[in-house]
Amino acid sequence: MDSYTQYFNTDFLAGLFANWTLGPEILFIILGIVFILIWGLSLGRTRALVSLLAIYIAYVIETLFPYLSYINDGLNLNYDISFIRIGLFFAAYIIVFAILNGSVVKVRLTMGESSLMIVGLISMLQLGLLISIIINNLSAAILRQAPEFILPFFYGQQVLFVWFLIPIASLLFIKKD
Repeated sequence: MDSYTQYFNTDFLAGLFANWTLGPEILFIILGIVFILIWGLSLGRTRALVSLLAIYIAYVIETLFPYLSYINDGLNLNYDISFIRIGLFFAAYIIVFAILNGSVVKVRLTMGESSLMIVGLISMLQLGLLISIIINNLSAAILRQAPEFILPFFYGQQVLFVWFLIPIASLLFIKKD
């Protein structure tokens, strides 16, 4: 019984959150989560799934795009190639989302009258997937500036793979009304 009471001890909880500060990183994360939830809810149920599919397709396009160095050299851009990759990903995402949103795919992915909790879940999974894609495209110099507690959750090939699987697995448990 004593092992369970330690979790309700205020000293234990104070020690658990002792190193947490409400600095700019935490505020930025909270703002990002609120933004994504509002964005996901404003998209609606069906468009949230279309958006999720567009993220998958845009990532494939960005990963397989063979002309990044030509674009960087041809336009005389002096940016890190990681920023060009991220820009290409978002450009591909916007284009693919617009195409899918006006196609037959939107009708096939309709979720009917799904609850707001499901739409919020899909939005949070999109946020995690987007953060993981962006962080995995950043250069090592930029990653050194990122908060250390974020990297284990979003950086690495295995973590990216998990973020790609979680939305698919969650869709298996969402019942179509």
